Amino acid sequence: MKKLLSSVLAVGILSTGVVANASQMVDGPDTEGDIPVEIHMGFDPTTDGSNPPNPDMWISVEMPTEVLIFSDATATPAHSTFIAVDHTIRNFSARGVHVNIDNFVSSGTTGPITSLVLNGTGTNNHTVMTNGSDDLTSGANLPLMTLAASQSGATNYTSGTFNFTGTIGTLINATERADAELTLRLVPDLTSTP
Repeated sequence: MKKLLSSVLAVGILSTGVVANASQMVDGPDTEGDIPVEIHMGFDPTTDGSNPPNPDMWISVEMPTEVLIFSDATATPAHSTFIAVDHTIRNFSARGVHVNIDNFVSSGTTGPITSLVLNGTGTNNHTVMTNGSDDLTSGANLPLMTLAASQSGATNYTSGTFNFTGTIGTLINATERADAELTLRLVPDLTSTP
């Protein structure tokens, strides 16, 4: 009598985002098993589909190439605060994306800056400088915003904004300038699909 035992292991998403394969059992006298093969010869992160081995392949995000922060000449006293100007991050991916602050490093004349806050969505506001010194170190991993999956692929996107606010102490001259580098880390949210 032919005995065929078939078992299917749980199919799910591992912590790495790789889909676990279903399994089949072949018992003799059967000697064959057919296995469907899905071959991807390219990957478009803006189109919904199977999860790739590396979940970072889902990232398709547009960020500003530069952010300018200006003091407010109309403040009292003049130039004692920063003007909050919104900067946009857009997600074109078919998966959601968590945008986290990895690091903020300043250089130049930062002494007059008494506080500098990076504001994301909701309560995701983080002080990045206090009294002219950086408050973050590499790997800070602070949430800035979460962008939902894009509904229409490369022709549409979801977006969020961030800005900087803060206070400035006494300026030595009217042309003081500091430079900084903001590092954002993008993490795909495999639970957020169109």
